[in-house]
Amino acid sequence: MAATWTSQTQKSSTSSGTRERTAWLRPFRATFVQAIVQYFREEPDGEQVTLACLRAIGPENLRDAGARIGRGTMEVKMDAGLYVPILLVELAGADNVFTYRDDQTGKNSTRPRSSRWVGLEWVSSYTPHKVSEAGLLRMMEGRA
Repeated sequence: MAATWTSQTQKSSTSSGTRERTAWLRPFRATFVQAIVQYFREEPDGEQVTLACLRAIGPENLRDAGARIGRGTMEVKMDAGLYVPILLVELAGADNVFTYRDDQTGKNSTRPRSSRWVGLEWVSSYTPHKVSEAGLLRMMEGRA
């Protein structure tokens, strides 16, 4: 299975369905945004921003919030993973956000979590996302 970086303008992760599915995460928006900005300050060429967001929120917060709306642990992690590119597009612009996707299906291509992410043993994989230099400037300047 081959995968490539695909611009969010070519294949968007944002739809009415993903917005609806992730709406319950809105109370965590500020925490996600803070984690995103901090991650890219430290790792401008990074691809593991989803892991930074999951670490910032923590398993207990996600599990408790998900339980209140009847979502299990797997669904909660998937929803958080869907929310990250939505926020990246808001912060950096769709033309500046790239998602690692399967060449044939266009679906997200996941990678296993590296052991570098201590405390995230509850997460097995994530979808990589990159932000262009122009997107990082826009994000850091707060022009989103």
